[in-house]
Amino acid sequence: MGFSLAHGHLAVDIFFLMSGFVIASAYDARLASGEMSVPDFLKVRLIRLYPVYLMSFVVSLPLFLKTYLGVEGITPAGLLFAAKTMALNLFMLPSYSPRGPVLFAVNLVYWSLFFEMAVNIVYAACHRFLKGRALLTVIMISGLVIAGLALVNGNLDLGVSWPEFGGGLARAVFGIFAGIALFRYRDGIALPLNRLPAPLVLGIACLPMLMPRSDPFDGVIDLLAVMIIFPAAVLMLSKAASGRTTSLWLALGAASYPLYLLHFQAWKYAEIMLRYHPEKYAPFAGIVTLGLLIPLCILLERRVDEPIRQWMSKRWIRRPAPASQVPAVKTETDMAA
Repeated sequence: MGFSLAHGHLAVDIFFLMSGFVIASAYDARLASGEMSVPDFLKVRLIRLYPVYLMSFVVSLPLFLKTYLGVEGITPAGLLFAAKTMALNLFMLPSYSPRGPVLFAVNLVYWSLFFEMAVNIVYAACHRFLKGRALLTVIMISGLVIAGLALVNGNLDLGVSWPEFGGGLARAVFGIFAGIALFRYRDGIALPLNRLPAPLVLGIACLPMLMPRSDPFDGVIDLLAVMIIFPAAVLMLSKAASGRTTSLWLALGAASYPLYLLHFQAWKYAEIMLRYHPEKYAPFAGIVTLGLLIPLCILLERRVDEPIRQWMSKRWIRRPAPASQVPAVKTETDMAA
């Protein structure tokens, strides 16, 4: 029907920002004080991300095998490619093959999790150095890189394939470290509209993603969103007063991660089972798909993901010191990143 979410890729950038903000709020003090070690931090991050990742991996396998083995038939070379790709992608590692340039053939969206984990490792390992001018320098350099890429490429839809590796890394570095800086300096940043209702702020943040394609200005729109609109929205949401809908927003935020990993595969399964291309019925096909997926993802997060994470945390995470010795700090297993 002619509808296209031309700037939908910007959802990844706002999630990078939010991830950096939440990570800093949960771990800055604990890493600085030595209460949490770098290995413990990485364990917590993997516990937060991997259960849903593994579930989506299992859901994605039939589609991957159908795409890469179903067309050419089963051959020794095909089986070797499939085995290598599945083994690497299973552990959040990209794979390379002449069959296609994508980093993660099992599920295309895994690319952003790979870059997020890479930046998380740098954040934890270099935590004591990434402060003040050093942090701002990293943000400025990565910001200049993505500005150049956006203007040369025409947009910031980068990171899925090997030729776009640098663009995906730059987006993750800028977004996550900008989110960390927003948390650290939030009290010193005054916004005239920082008391807007959360639904209105979310609506404003979504506007750049809903704008139609405009080839001469797409890169500029992406940069304005990533560097001005999204950071302002994250700040305003962090200062928004709690209300009757707070529990709803928290539930939607927690469900956003499984939704992100499963939405593309859901469309593919719908296409196979119903024998139609969802794009032909946009935006109605997308609205119906989201309407079905969101409740499913909320249920998945509450009934499956959260219990698994709690079980893993009890067995793999070092227990904190007594409350009389260490101030209570909310861990990320209690938050949605």
